[in-house]
Amino acid sequence: MKTIERKSRTNRIRANAGEDLGLLVNLLRQNKIGYKMLLRNLVEIVNDDFELVVQAVSILSNKAKRNAVQPTQLEFQDTLVGLRCADHFNGKEILIASVSDAMQVEW
Repeated sequence: MKTIERKSRTNRIRANAGEDLGLLVNLLRQNKIGYKMLLRNLVEIVNDDFELVVQAVSILSNKAKRNAVQPTQLEFQDTLVGLRCADHFNGKEILIASVSDAMQVEW
């Protein structure tokens, strides 16, 4: 039951095409996106603008940002599943490695 509730809550937070996604892309460009919001929307953001891979990796590897919100193991795993299931895009392997490294540091 909790898994279903958690999935539906996560799906509600994910960005849709259009204004929401544009806002998240701009927040990442300005280095103002939250760690968990980035985890939830990483695939969509990078698919929209693959040049943001470096900034995404920078935030994902930022220990202070990660410690401030303490993402759960499930949040990391959801992101990894999304990345692995996504169509190939530039930087996909780098993002998988970055999320995996961040998860190993936490867990």
